[in-house]
Amino acid sequence: MNQEKDSTEVKIMKENIKILDELITILLNNKLIIPWQKEYANRLGDIFIKYNICKKNKNKYEISKTYLSFLDTPVGNSFKEVLVSTSYPDINNLIAEYLDAKKEDMKTKKYKLLKSSTLSYNHTYVYKIEALKDFIINDNLIHKGDIGGYIESENNLCQNDYSWICKGSIASGTSKIKNNSFVGAGVDICNNVIIDNTSIIKMPNKSINIPFDKTIIIRNDVQLINSDIQGNIIFINDNARISDSKIHGEQIRIIRNPIISASTIRNKTFISDNSFIEHSQIIESIINNYVEIYNESCIVNSHISESVWLDKAYISSSQIKGNRKIQNINLHKYYS
Repeated sequence: MNQEKDSTEVKIMKENIKILDELITILLNNKLIIPWQKEYANRLGDIFIKYNICKKNKNKYEISKTYLSFLDTPVGNSFKEVLVSTSYPDINNLIAEYLDAKKEDMKTKKYKLLKSSTLSYNHTYVYKIEALKDFIINDNLIHKGDIGGYIESENNLCQNDYSWICKGSIASGTSKIKNNSFVGAGVDICNNVIIDNTSIIKMPNKSINIPFDKTIIIRNDVQLINSDIQGNIIFINDNARISDSKIHGEQIRIIRNPIISASTIRNKTFISDNSFIEHSQIIESIINNYVEIYNESCIVNSHISESVWLDKAYISSSQIKGNRKIQNINLHKYYS
């Protein structure tokens, strides 16, 4: 019972820190201005002034350099934990009021389908969307009247949050973008894909000549939850499950039933065939055929395949295959 209570309290604390970060971003960024949100951010600024965290100069709030220098560090995160604790009831009350205001704002529809802007795509029709109000998502200010990407129906993009799909992207079939997800340009999402609290951004690369505009393709029963996707030529298909992870870089392919949790995947990596990766990093490598990787392992420029189990291992420039268990070891240029 106490464990459940502790888990709930930690979850609430993390959510409150996320809201605190959001209000600080709005407070310091004059380009992200939505009047009702700016009002709450300014109230936070006034509270910060009371605690000597912030000062006001010509109607502009400035966080003291002492605090600004470590806000995004582990020390800063600990400081934020204190700010959202019961030691600062005025900050907690403001966060609660702001969350209630956001919930009210989310009750109103944020976009409409433009039936006049129709595209025949993947054996169906998809429609451009138009924003019906101003809102902020992923540090992007969406204005009322902005035109977004294509969707097949309102089932593809949640109306009652701040999720958004940008021009040049398509979501179709039974796919769903929800829970304040952001899909940038150049993304193709179809066939029962779930994008949940995830950011997907195509990064430009002038060194690669790409003959097509959709360079991040996510299809066929994929789930992306609490994750961050950034890069180019990224393919995620066939029942992949990715949560609390970062997929960054180019030429990344993740297919055929892999599970990736709390991990980082980078550049020229191929992961497939029922592999499982947790709390690890994979860079410029091939991982396939029932491989399991755990506990801060790091795989660089290697090929791991056929029922290999890795735990707290650093593997570089190696090829390992065939029903093996490797734990607490560093291997370089190792071949089996």
